[in-house]
Amino acid sequence: MSVKTPSEHENLFHSSYKRFSIILEELTNSYPLYKLNPTYSKFSNEYKKQCTQLKTVKDAIFLYKNNLQKDSVTLKNSVENINAKITSLNDENKNLTDKLNNLQHSDYAAGGELIDKKFLYNEIFSENVVLAIIVTCISGYLIRKY
Repeated sequence: MSVKTPSEHENLFHSSYKRFSIILEELTNSYPLYKLNPTYSKFSNEYKKQCTQLKTVKDAIFLYKNNLQKDSVTLKNSVENINAKITSLNDENKNLTDKLNNLQHSDYAAGGELIDKKFLYNEIFSENVVLAIIVTCISGYLIRKY
């Protein structure tokens, strides 16, 4: 069963209340005739017919009201389910965004670390070259001297 739109509910209630008003007006007009002449079958039948019609319209209005309440509950449950899905997707999106940001920052961090490692390598290499030159000079000096 599909959920009716608000305008469909409004049209149903409007037409039912209109019929209810018409039948109630007819019933109001026929009731005094029925009460004054309870034995006259035409007035009795007319009054009973209008009472039956009034009951039918009241039942229809009651059913429309129940359908409206069911539709409201259905819509409420649908909205709650959709909100739960949205919340879940927002949480997942936040986690994925954090993960993406961490990966992007780690890329920059890895690049910065690579630059630092290259700098340290060059510094240590320079120190070793200077040390090798000093050892060579001292060795040459010591060899000449002895």
